[in-house]
Amino acid sequence: SQLGQRAANRGGHPGRPAKEHVSVHEPGHQPGQRPSREQVRGAAQQVDDPRPAALRQSVELLTQGEILRPWILLGPTSSVRADATWSVLEPATIAVLDSDFARRVSPWPAIASAVMDRLVLRSRWLAFSLAISHVRRVDERLVLLFWHLADRRGRVTADGIVIPLKLSHSAIAKLVGAQRPTVSTALGQLRDRGVLERNSNDSWLLRGEPPRAPDGK
Repeated sequence: SQLGQRAANRGGHPGRPAKEHVSVHEPGHQPGQRPSREQVRGAAQQVDDPRPAALRQSVELLTQGEILRPWILLGPTSSVRADATWSVLEPATIAVLDSDFARRVSPWPAIASAVMDRLVLRSRWLAFSLAISHVRRVDERLVLLFWHLADRRGRVTADGIVIPLKLSHSAIAKLVGAQRPTVSTALGQLRDRGVLERNSNDSWLLRGEPPRAPDGK
């Protein structure tokens, strides 16, 4: 299809999902200058390196049922340059919703409404992720993140909720807006408290009850 070809031309893969990284260039970086490999590598390791870098990254985790258009970027009208890259975490099947799909479903407006619901829900998840990054304690950020992931991908078992996502400490750090060593320490504390631990197959096991807002909030 035309949309599938456009995705392929931009490095997309028609059979796998991806994790999107958005990099924002800080003041001091030349807007017209494309960063070198060394600059990009240094930015990707910024959580471990206190030296200034030209880039900062945020990560959006896309899971089953997400709707995306990876070729839509901020474009030349943005005053602050931002780039998007993708990392594949696991194989999946992707459906291309092209113009032929739109024609075929046009007699059923409820389908278009469901697609719009998915898009709005994704924006809600992004807002929730942003709120997590403002929580002061990193261990509390992690608990909020994993309960959020449990709602989206979790499976209830006798031992707790299994979250079948292979997330590295570095990826988790970017998801919660913290440094990787701090996240590793906080994950160890949560494991010792019996709240969260990584299984032998790299999935995650979450125990306990979800966080509750204080009374009156």
